[in-house]
Amino acid sequence: MSQAANQFSAGFAKSALSLVVKALGCKQNDRMYRMAVTYACLAHDVAVAKLYYRRVSPQFQPALVQKCQQENIAIP
Repeated sequence: MSQAANQFSAGFAKSALSLVVKALGCKQNDRMYRMAVTYACLAHDVAVAKLYYRRVSPQFQPALVQKCQQENIAIP
């Protein structure tokens, strides 16, 4: 997850998304799902964003919808 965060900070959303998806194969939690949705939206990967959005707890979903809308991605 730290490698994904570093990639994201460096402007590589697709690479960050790839690393998060790999990490999700080992462990899943709400934070990881939120990061996957965020990275997917910024990488313009609608399918992956929608896939992981469904797994995010409802209280965190509105912020993700807003973040993705800024990238012209509709996830709900």
